[in-house]
Amino acid sequence: MKQNTSCQDYYPLFLDLKNKRVVVVGGGSVAERKVQGLLSAGAHVRLVSPETTGTLGEMASNGLIDYVPRSFIPEDLDKAWLVIAATDDTDVQKTV
Repeated sequence: MKQNTSCQDYYPLFLDLKNKRVVVVGGGSVAERKVQGLLSAGAHVRLVSPETTGTLGEMASNGLIDYVPRSFIPEDLDKAWLVIAATDDTDVQKTV
């Protein structure tokens, strides 16, 4: 059976992220896409992940993002305006 979807099935969210601290947990391709969008919106991004894609590593090296090269801990959320879980680790997602 095919399920119909409509605009009412989605919750639109528009945020002013300019100069807001956003924490992204995860360092893969999903995190990379999220970080690129966040930077375009003017956010100050902190990335927490033991590993990253090459592009995220370059962003960190160029000072575009604050990279914390380790596993997530709850204190990473301190002073965050928004947090995005972009990891395939379900335990970390639940904690975030």
